[in-house]
Amino acid sequence: MQASRLSHWQPDAATRTELARTYAELTQAAPLALELREVRQWVRQQTGAGPALEPRQALRPERGAGLEAPARAPALPPLPSVPQATPPAAPPVASGMAQPVTGMLLQAVQSPAPTHPSAAERKTQLLVLLVLLAVVLAGALRQWVRQRGPVLAAAVH
Repeated sequence: MQASRLSHWQPDAATRTELARTYAELTQAAPLALELREVRQWVRQQTGAGPALEPRQALRPERGAGLEAPARAPALPPLPSVPQATPPAAPPVASGMAQPVTGMLLQAVQSPAPTHPSAAERKTQLLVLLVLLAVVLAGALRQWVRQRGPVLAAAVH
């Protein structure tokens, strides 16, 4: 509903009406604690009940940090009866399926065959590995010399 109300999604009139009716039925069965006034206006516009609504404030708990159950929001007024539009003729449906599938057709994408590195790439990888190993060994040797330096200097003198 929010996507349609904010023009992020443009469904056809029948879809908007069905969405608004479903929302109204659900909120009559179990009212929302914090219902947006704009959503309620949109529902009334879509169901043909008119754009005007009485001003309403959001319901909030009086104390606490939202841990207590808020008061129940008033139920929406009953919707006027709107004749159901006849759905467009659907294409023939395969046996065993309840309704035709609509939307984008997804197709499988073939993953590329794994490629093996060439001899030049292998040599480059080996060279990089050897350079990294040399750096690590040089660091280890430097630390060892720093720790043993005073001992070696004393042994020489």
